[in-house]
Amino acid sequence: MQENIKDFKVMLKAADQIISDGNYSNSVIDSLAQSIDFSSYNNKEKDTVNKILACVLNSLEAHWLSLNNDKASAEKYLKDISEKFAKACEWVSEMTDNPKSFSAETFYNGFIEKGFFTSKQAKLDKKKIKSIVIYIGDTTFFRSLHDFKFSKAIAEFWKKELSRRSSVKKTSIAAIIIAALAVASFGSYGIWYATRSPYQKAVMAYTKTLKATPNDTATLRKLADLHFDNKYYREAIENYSKLVALGNVDTALYLRRGDSYLNIDELEPATSDYTEVLKLEPSQKTNFLNKADEYVTATEYDKSYSVFSALLNFNPEDTDILKKRASVYSTNSRYSDAANDYTSILNITPEDDTIFMLRADTFLVLQDYGKAISDYIEAVKLNPENLSVVETNGDNFSVKNEYDKAIALYSVSLNFTPDNAETLIKRGNNYLKKYGQIEQAVADYTLALSINPEKAIDLKSTADLYSNQQAFDKAAPIYTVILDKNKSDTDTLMARGNAYYKTKSFDDAISDYTAIIEIIPDSTDAFNMRANSYFEKGENELAIDDYTVVIDSNSATEETYRKRGDAYFALEKYDESILDYTESIKLKADNATTYISRADGYARNKEYEKALTLYTAIINANPNDGETMRKRGNVYRYFDGAAKMALSDYSEAIKINPNDTEALMDRGRVYYSILHDYNKAVSDFTVIIHNEPENEVAFRWRGASYHKLKDYDLAMKDYTSAISLSPKDATLFNKRGKLYFDQKKYKDAIKDYSEAIILDSKEPTYFNNRGMAYSHRKKYKDAINDFSQAVLLYPNNEDAFQNRANVYYEKKDYDNAIRDYTEAIDLNSGNANAIMRRGFSHHRKSEYLLAISDYELALKSDPALHSEIDKRLERARNKKLYEDRPFLKKF
Repeated sequence: MQENIKDFKVMLKAADQIISDGNYSNSVIDSLAQSIDFSSYNNKEKDTVNKILACVLNSLEAHWLSLNNDKASAEKYLKDISEKFAKACEWVSEMTDNPKSFSAETFYNGFIEKGFFTSKQAKLDKKKIKSIVIYIGDTTFFRSLHDFKFSKAIAEFWKKELSRRSSVKKTSIAAIIIAALAVASFGSYGIWYATRSPYQKAVMAYTKTLKATPNDTATLRKLADLHFDNKYYREAIENYSKLVALGNVDTALYLRRGDSYLNIDELEPATSDYTEVLKLEPSQKTNFLNKADEYVTATEYDKSYSVFSALLNFNPEDTDILKKRASVYSTNSRYSDAANDYTSILNITPEDDTIFMLRADTFLVLQDYGKAISDYIEAVKLNPENLSVVETNGDNFSVKNEYDKAIALYSVSLNFTPDNAETLIKRGNNYLKKYGQIEQAVADYTLALSINPEKAIDLKSTADLYSNQQAFDKAAPIYTVILDKNKSDTDTLMARGNAYYKTKSFDDAISDYTAIIEIIPDSTDAFNMRANSYFEKGENELAIDDYTVVIDSNSATEETYRKRGDAYFALEKYDESILDYTESIKLKADNATTYISRADGYARNKEYEKALTLYTAIINANPNDGETMRKRGNVYRYFDGAAKMALSDYSEAIKINPNDTEALMDRGRVYYSILHDYNKAVSDFTVIIHNEPENEVAFRWRGASYHKLKDYDLAMKDYTSAISLSPKDATLFNKRGKLYFDQKKYKDAIKDYSEAIILDSKEPTYFNNRGMAYSHRKKYKDAINDFSQAVLLYPNNEDAFQNRANVYYEKKDYDNAIRDYTEAIDLNSGNANAIMRRGFSHHRKSEYLLAISDYELALKSDPALHSEIDKRLERARNKKLYEDRPFLKKF
């Protein structure tokens, strides 16, 4: 089969040569027929290949007839080819295991399935390949393949594909495919010629002539112009270039080739050709200028640049062209190029103030403010009238909020008129509008006022405007400039104080309000605002003093009473806060906020009935007030058996706002602490965590809930998340330590308890807990030290005394154990466990009477201890009996 491959390659190569040479004589075609040796083929293969070869030969003949304009004969041959080829395809169908139901679809699928070709290999998508194969066997097959280049490209691919086939069966079928596609290539070429347009036929005629006489410049020129007129610019360029190589050049040739280059966006060679035109015929400058203007009008800027560049190649010092090109560069946002052209003009005419202005404008757009300012200055030096243009442009940029540009232009103006207070204020305004340039603004304002103090009115208006726009950070510096000139201007002091208050600069605000009070001692507005500032700082006593001054002056509003009430509330003086809220309500009875605050006061003052009544009234007035609903739920928690009422309120608040973190948190705590429904608690804390992934408190509580559910892994994960969010919170390490402890991971527990102690060494619980972990690891000395520290920090620490007593008991140090159990019992006389264990200690010391006494007392306190005490009590009584009656031992 390797020979077969070779034969087909020879056949296809010969076919290619025939097309390339255009020699379709019978002798050549006959030689092609003799180029294949069929000796290695089986009968079926030989028959099929003969049919395909006949197709190839007939297609070549059809092509030859087409070239001789015998269209009818060509079509006859093509019809015959398609019929023979269809029969050949039937055999191919059998080879692909579809002998009974051959169709174009199965033909195609068979090729794909057998791996004969893939869309990727063919460098065509599947749809295109399928469209080719579907036409095989159709009498209109060759008519469908109009594009000679396309079909030839397919044939070329399959020639290469054949050479790499190794399987006998695949190679045989591949050979058939290749030949078939070769037929498509050659046959479609005949149809291609027969259906061509006059242009295409003319091209073929000129091409045939040029094959005979390649240097026929007249025909070459006609062919080039034919391509150009029909917009085949690449073909035109190819032929014009041949003419240039032959030395046959003129203005029209360069112009047409330049236009061809321009139409395919090859700008540099276009510029080069246009330059040659101008060299040959300088009078073409006007035409080129018109051409450039047409391109600009059509917004084909790249083409206009090519024309301008050609004009400048011809005359580099043509300032009019440079100016035109620079203008187009600017229109097309190519500002750097525009600046370069303006620079070229200034190198030629350095006294042109308009070009300095234009280049300055360009630098301004490029944000190269240093160069822009320098150019504006030069322009004004050359022509002082430009100064008004600069100032006006600055105003325009300021209006458009292009602050940097406005600042640059005002700076130019101030270079010539440094005492212009109005321009200084304008520049200061733009500095202030541009975030972060407050110091520069203040400097300009200060200088403006030193030049013209009357400008303070304008500055005050500007500052007030910023205040009205809530831009207090910008208003305050302007007020400061004004006050530097007049420190007793109480209106401006009040305005600045308010600006400071709004920006939370409370110390500065208090300073301004105090200055007003020193000038106007009865300024209730200053007292009221200073009180507000003190309150925001948390200095509630001082706030109350100032609010009281306002109230005593009979100038109080409902807000004054309400805010003083808030200050009392913050100081936990709930009686006073309730009185003030009540007074506020008298002055304004429709302020729901004050009613809520008074209800909060009742709740904090433990007047729960009043709080409940007031919260209920507020909710009745506004059933969608979820916050008040939640607060009422918190009050219900202080009533026995009202947990369900609390849950109802929390649930209603959550229904109003499903993401109400506080309501979810409160409900979760009720589930955890009161109802011990830890699964529902987990659900609420999970919603919070979903909404607020960094809510450490929710992780803490959910971890505790999992802990109660003995889901130690999830509890551990949540405690660890909480610690990562609050790594300085000792309570979290203590909780995780307890979790480790409950899992009997005492070493890890000790580590966490130790971390808690490092963070808070004053908390006895942490020492007590670590002592317990040490005791379980039988590190009794460390345990005793920790329990002792817990007692030192909290002398009434019953647990620490009892735990230390337990360790002493384990060490058989019964005296110290008895001492510590006694301390625990003294702190809690009902501690049956401590009484029982003290009894154990007395028993161990053979102090049977004391042991009996403790056992009986423990049972009296907690009868459930019978299982632990009864046998010991019996033994102690027996021991005591023997002590009292030694003679019984003989029995």
